[in-house]
Amino acid sequence: MCPGNSISPCFRIGERVYNRVIPHTLRLYRVQRCGDAGPDVHAPCHLKDGIARGGAEGGTHVDASGGWHDAGDYLKFLITSGASTLMMLTAFDRHPRVFGDNDGNHIPDVLDEARVSLDWILKMWDPANDVLYFQVGSAWDHNHWRMPEDDDLNYPTRAVWASQEGRGANIAGKAAASLALAAAIWGDPTKSFCDLSLASSYLMAAKQIYGYGK
Repeated sequence: MCPGNSISPCFRIGERVYNRVIPHTLRLYRVQRCGDAGPDVHAPCHLKDGIARGGAEGGTHVDASGGWHDAGDYLKFLITSGASTLMMLTAFDRHPRVFGDNDGNHIPDVLDEARVSLDWILKMWDPANDVLYFQVGSAWDHNHWRMPEDDDLNYPTRAVWASQEGRGANIAGKAAASLALAAAIWGDPTKSFCDLSLASSYLMAAKQIYGYGK
């Protein structure tokens, strides 16, 4: 295009121009992986997450490893992870044919990535004590430039923050919705990746977290 005296960058017009975008987008999430779920660019990290702040387990270790770093920092938030996971799963649910299986494990790559977050969301829910954790880490995270794998050796174990009683309905809603849709996707018997046991665990947690949010 040549608007006025300017020339735009070259671009293609077609029905599948976004196909190349999907693998790059999923690569970003792989770079953002926390824990030991095969992160890209960096080594496994934050394996000691974390110490509960609030809730029945306050002051003790709870397993909040895994999931995705939220941004350029290494904090982890349930509200953004839940929303991102829901959008991933919604895109797959509506347009499954556009998502490939580049790693050859017979599961679409987008579902492999969604599971990184889904498994972490399950960890952030404590059904025995009716506690929903919503954040890992604190503003302290912004004080230092470093690789994420350096934190376990050089810095204190991070806090895992519990929602206060009567709060967190919006966070719970996003988490419950992503788990509910995951249950439907993995519970579809027509799919080669169908896993009824996994789908059942997602559905149970979705109902519990939805009830918590109400």
